[in-house]
Amino acid sequence: MFFTCFNNNNDDTIDPELECKDEEKDIEFIINENTKLKDENEILKQKLNATINKVNNDIDDFVENWYEKHNKDIDIGVIKFGFFKIDIFPDYLEKSIYKKFMKIIYSYLLDTIDKKN
Repeated sequence: MFFTCFNNNNDDTIDPELECKDEEKDIEFIINENTKLKDENEILKQKLNATINKVNNDIDDFVENWYEKHNKDIDIGVIKFGFFKIDIFPDYLEKSIYKKFMKIIYSYLLDTIDKKN
């Protein structure tokens, strides 16, 4: 990237003025490229965060809808004591467990797919 300029004579001496101009151009080019890469990196971070938030919201919505339909069939917090049933996990805790589980599965699947590529 950095070029060294020589005089037209064959004694391989460096012309400091030409060298300085080329280096200034190279430094300016590197600074501009660095700025562009920082901007691009920031945009990609924002897109990644937006995607992660969307996935988390989609999982949360799915679990809420799924739980409303199936909460009578699957209740992990109910313990039977003879004739009594005790629900030791409130619904919000059960939903939270299901959401965490779904997010773990999603992360696992992404890691598995990523390793294959």
